[in-house]
Amino acid sequence: MSSEDYAKRVTSLSQQIIGTSLFSGELFEGLSAHLSRDINQRAQLSVDVTVRTILPSTATPENMNIVTCSNIQELDRLRDMLCPRAGYQKLPQWQHAIIFMRGHQPPECLTRLGAMCAINPLFFKRHLEYIWSSRPLRLFAAPSLPSASFHILRLRIFTIGDTENDPSEAGKEEADLRAVRDASETAMANYFQELHLERRLEPGMSIVRAFNVHNARYFSVEQEITMTVQVVGDKWVAIIWTDIGQDLGFGPEGPWRPDRSRRSRRSTARKSTFLPIVQDFPPDAIQAPSSSLRTAEPDPWPGAFTQSATLLAQNYGKSLDVNTLRLDSFYAFTELFQASASSISQVLNLIEVTINQNTGYNQYISQNYSLANLSYNQDILVRLESQLHDNIFELDRSKKMNWPRSHGGGNNKSVEGSTKANEGTENLLTDFRALLSRTKKISARCQDGMQVCMSSAAIAESQRAIDQAKKVEQLTRLAFFYIPLSFTTSFFGMNLDLFSNNAVHLWTWFAVSVPLLIVSYTVLAWLGGKWI
Repeated sequence: MSSEDYAKRVTSLSQQIIGTSLFSGELFEGLSAHLSRDINQRAQLSVDVTVRTILPSTATPENMNIVTCSNIQELDRLRDMLCPRAGYQKLPQWQHAIIFMRGHQPPECLTRLGAMCAINPLFFKRHLEYIWSSRPLRLFAAPSLPSASFHILRLRIFTIGDTENDPSEAGKEEADLRAVRDASETAMANYFQELHLERRLEPGMSIVRAFNVHNARYFSVEQEITMTVQVVGDKWVAIIWTDIGQDLGFGPEGPWRPDRSRRSRRSTARKSTFLPIVQDFPPDAIQAPSSSLRTAEPDPWPGAFTQSATLLAQNYGKSLDVNTLRLDSFYAFTELFQASASSISQVLNLIEVTINQNTGYNQYISQNYSLANLSYNQDILVRLESQLHDNIFELDRSKKMNWPRSHGGGNNKSVEGSTKANEGTENLLTDFRALLSRTKKISARCQDGMQVCMSSAAIAESQRAIDQAKKVEQLTRLAFFYIPLSFTTSFFGMNLDLFSNNAVHLWTWFAVSVPLLIVSYTVLAWLGGKWI
């Protein structure tokens, strides 16, 4: 099947309509339009694809064969290597393969890989949701049923950013945090619009799904990794598409670039705005040479927005057991799950620190700020909790469902490999369940903090109402004094005896006002009032 045939088949799926089919082709209309646009046949059209293949005699990850494709011509050679045109698909010289795509990829790359490995178009549709994120929902088809997404996995990667290194952000105050978040939402809306129009979007450029401002100093970006496994002949091929590609200083502008200017790579040579994802060293790291831990040569001009996870494709497989990798295709995703878990743990630590700053005694310093900050981070935790539930479901299902596996004839290596694969899955389940439990605890603490803020606000409002009532009560007491005097003054001030010579003496007013004032205070005392 050629790349043009693959695009035509996706178009055929998108043309299923009500009345002629039980399936809704509208699900694939956006993908069909994306894949079927004018095909660029230039051999030098850029792509960012890395393939790791395993030779039959390979014993260590370092001996994995690595093929890097930077243009369409090299991708076509990869197709001829993996899928020779001999009437059927097979991997003639290689064992299994892991294909990495980094960042945005042109449709010419997607159709070639889709035809090469017969990839389910739902895989592309789900990862390309960032292109159609600005469109309103119509079918409400997401999330779909688990059975519809079998063999398609999605992971979240968080990268924390620190604004301390940027002079324009150094003076940011907590009182301005709401304005910063509002501005970030506007910037992200513009960013998604540019993604939809594919403005300044080149192959390999990183994609950001969400931007979070946790406090006055730290923010985080959310990115996605989509994975699937396809059987090619008698071997399996794992396809991994990660949002993390080139330095985020390039491409459409987002809120992580406060200067809002497009800079050259050389002019951004300073400490990265992003913190590295903290992953645990392998147990034997102290015995391994330092060169084995290095994934690439150091960049002489590191960008201001370089992410450590961009090296996943180059480093992938160093901690995996190759014999187990041959036997179990799901085991090939172990390092990606570990990277996702590490990034989630790191952002949970940041959220917990932020919540600590907005709970307890700190709540009474600025209740409005605390409530807004807790509510904002609560939304992130709810979204993260849903993602962790999905990941745990997929990990648990991987032990029960039929992922492509090689049985290896039941020899000792096969049994040992299966045991390692199961142990790896159990370790991942332990990590993700711990992350889910911790997310729930932090979310509950956040909810309690919001309840305390609202209760404190209600108490403060009640206190203000009590103070206001006391002031009204004081006015009422004063009324018992001034109203009788005002009455007598008005009464004696009337000119009823204008033409007579009988003058009213001043003592008469006192003789009337004093008894009337005594009566007024007697009534006040009888009603339970207090003397002024």
